[in-house]
Amino acid sequence: MTKRNRKILLICGAILLGYYFMRSYSKYIAGVEAARARAMQRAAMPKRSPVAPVTAESQSTPVAPPMPNISGIWVGRGVTKGRGLCSLRLELKQNDPINYSAYSTFSCMAIDSLTNPKDVNMMTNYLKNMDPDSAILTGTVGKGAIRFHADKTIGADNSGCAISDLIVTPFGASQVAAEWQEGTCPGGNVMMQRQH
Repeated sequence: MTKRNRKILLICGAILLGYYFMRSYSKYIAGVEAARARAMQRAAMPKRSPVAPVTAESQSTPVAPPMPNISGIWVGRGVTKGRGLCSLRLELKQNDPINYSAYSTFSCMAIDSLTNPKDVNMMTNYLKNMDPDSAILTGTVGKGAIRFHADKTIGADNSGCAISDLIVTPFGASQVAAEWQEGTCPGGNVMMQRQH
């Protein structure tokens, strides 16, 4: 392969990668705008709450407000130490007020595969360094967050790591914070926006 052909391949790969990031960013912005519109609609709706009689017990025991139902599909992307550029897609389903099911798809791309390619072909290098894994999780609401544990994992990254535990915390009106553990491997965290 000539130097000129290598240069053309690198430019094409960079354009393709740039397109991917711009497309992801535009989806992220659209999701944020949709969430903002939903939050404004909810705020405009009149709220009626039943009035409970005041008793001595209710005055002495503070009651935490119930966590809102955050069922839906959530996506987040970011750089994770040791893993590179990671993407987490999480489908949450509320089974009852305190129990949730979750289905995760997690993939990372090592950044050094782009900055220090071992193979001249950028796309081959990119695909060799992808490490997707998925999990089926169950969780319980407690202290303002949902704590999940993986019941079944499908796949693992190049190091054999997969999500074992996950904590999802509502963050503002349109985001959730996700923090995960991967057994003995280092975990990570990412902010997520609602996709659907």
